[in-house]
Amino acid sequence: MFTKNTLRDLLIQCDYKFVFNSIYKKFYQSEKYTNSQIVEYDLRYSKVVKELLSLPKNPKENLKIYLASVGLGNIDIDVCLFDEVEDELFSFDFVSWKDIIDIEIFNTVKMTQADTLAYILWEITFWGFSEKEIQKQSKKIQDESNEK
Repeated sequence: MFTKNTLRDLLIQCDYKFVFNSIYKKFYQSEKYTNSQIVEYDLRYSKVVKELLSLPKNPKENLKIYLASVGLGNIDIDVCLFDEVEDELFSFDFVSWKDIIDIEIFNTVKMTQADTLAYILWEITFWGFSEKEIQKQSKKIQDESNEK
């Protein structure tokens, strides 16, 4: 039976260590990070998970987190928002976490729940490891574009 999971559901169901191990293998292992840097990233992602789980319920019926393979052999996974009403895909850039915590995940790639979460967490932390950091970065980019 197919179950519809939201981001919150997966965060509750998955063991965090499996998720961070997946993040490490996919995004950090091939780089030259020190053990202390990896521990710091582990702590940051752990805080992100806690922050996400602390958010109030906020279901959105017409949005989905959409994961798809791009490139040959599932090498790259694209994570974006899918608006069913507009039938459009959107970037996660600067999307508030409260707007995605309770939306359904539509995964077109066969992978574990931990891997699915790894890709989503990687995507939503691109600009920072907290909503405050992300808002600060968004303002900085807007200010820079207004100066041109």
